[in-house]
Amino acid sequence: MKRWTTIVGGALLGVVLLGLALLIGAIVAAGTLHPSVIEINGEPLQWAQLGAGHWLLGVAGVVVAALVVMLVVPVAVVLPLLVVGLVLVGVVLALAGVAALVCSPLLLLGGFGWLIWKLASRPNPGVPAKSDASIAP
Repeated sequence: MKRWTTIVGGALLGVVLLGLALLIGAIVAAGTLHPSVIEINGEPLQWAQLGAGHWLLGVAGVVVAALVVMLVVPVAVVLPLLVVGLVLVGVVLALAGVAALVCSPLLLLGGFGWLIWKLASRPNPGVPAKSDASIAP
């Protein structure tokens, strides 16, 4: 059984490759390959002079860049949000602990008062009545 990361990674790679194929097809169909010139370190390079190795290297570079953008950017956004959320939870727990320490004498007195009130308001069962019936020996 495949892990979900493998499935998502394969889907992302497929989307990137499909987009690249459509882009290269549009460039070839438009006929803009021949007049385009790229200069790398002063050396002119025309699209028409590129061989299969150049195209493969270019496609691999674009695929790696696209996957990095699709995987790193969401992590870079979610991780700070997660940290902020954990900090907020810590602050709330710290405030609750401080409030419990500050209010503990009042809570203790209130608990004792409630217990005394409950015991005082409970109906008195009274003294058991003497029974007139006695067992004669």
